[in-house]
Amino acid sequence: IKKPKQANCWVNGALASSLKHGQLSWVHVCTLLFGNLANNLLLRPLLLQAGAKGQPVVFLMTDNQIVKEQFLVYINDLLSTGIVSDLFTPEDKDTFCNAVRNEVKATGMLDSNDNCWDFFINKVRRYLHVVLCFSPVGDKFRIRARQFPALVNCTQLDWFHGWPAEALLSVATRFLADVPDVNEELRISMAQYMAQAHQYVSEASQQYLQSFRRYNYTTPKSYLELIALYKLLLARKRAELQAAKERLQNGVEKIAQASAQVADLQVALREEQIIVEEKKAQTDDLIVSIGKEKAVVDEAVEAGREDEEAASRLQNEVQAFQEECTKDLAVGG
Repeated sequence: IKKPKQANCWVNGALASSLKHGQLSWVHVCTLLFGNLANNLLLRPLLLQAGAKGQPVVFLMTDNQIVKEQFLVYINDLLSTGIVSDLFTPEDKDTFCNAVRNEVKATGMLDSNDNCWDFFINKVRRYLHVVLCFSPVGDKFRIRARQFPALVNCTQLDWFHGWPAEALLSVATRFLADVPDVNEELRISMAQYMAQAHQYVSEASQQYLQSFRRYNYTTPKSYLELIALYKLLLARKRAELQAAKERLQNGVEKIAQASAQVADLQVALREEQIIVEEKKAQTDDLIVSIGKEKAVVDEAVEAGREDEEAASRLQNEVQAFQEECTKDLAVGG
């Protein structure tokens, strides 16, 4: 598949589904598809509306909605033949044929089952429009185009090139408008940076293609993802800074509380120091008083010691006199 420079094949489904007179008849978005029963329930109303009622209808599907590659088999048949024959029972075919039988008669043809079936298929081809929105990024698009050739051979490829600088700036401004706590001047600078960054990547992708012959797609989706990633990282970083700010505020509050408690303790300590000084002065006075009383006691003790010595001398004299008297009595007897 030839891929042009800086292109992507995402289709604006609402715009592509605008049919005659610019009116949107109906857009059917393909969602989760599992098994033939679900496919039958999905495609049968579309074929009835387009083939039986002759109402323009658009079948819109993106590659992200393809949960089973088997469904592309039906899309390939629908694009190449206008119908998925093995998807419906004979009763379903009879229902489709009976729905257009009167129209077949009105054209002057024989209302046989084959004619009715061909008439029904032609109406489906005329009124059923299939819009496939596939991205060229990766290998899936190339592999699917190789496996299901009707995706390329039976469709008209609309390659939508990258957005111009004005569009990039407008989109960035729109999606950054809901970012809180940002002044207008900074918001404009952010939008300009987003647009310039996307353009720089596009230019680098061109250089990469010329140097290595490999594609690096920068699609509008990647630009929107860039803006979404920036908003996510900004919100995450703000949350981290808010948490750090709250931790810092809590720490400052704890320090303030500790400082207040220290100040209260210092006041209490000064009051206690005054009481201690008073007690110390009283103790010093008591020590002085005790010292004086001790001096008096020491003098009294000294005087008592002298009396004790005099009494001891007198006792010795009395004992000596007694011993002398005892000796004299012993001699006289």
